[in-house]
Amino acid sequence: MLLMGAALMSAGCGPSQAEQQQEIQQAQEAQARAAHAEESARKAQIAAEQATIAADKARKSVDDATAEINRVANHLDQLQREQEH
Repeated sequence: MLLMGAALMSAGCGPSQAEQQQEIQQAQEAQARAAHAEESARKAQIAAEQATIAADKARKSVDDATAEINRVANHLDQLQREQEH
């Protein structure tokens, strides 16, 4: 099979050297695009992780603020009940 491929190439039936160079260049460009896509995906993953951390912190801040509002509201209710008696 290899001999047949070599025979075809030597007979001019295979891809020319220019075509081979073009294929190599296209493969290298595709590989570079794939590497760039992988790097972009890695950066997107990091950004998503950071966004999740920020969202968790924001959720905790809201929970803390809600707890403080409830504490103050309960205290005001207690003061109002004491004044009514």
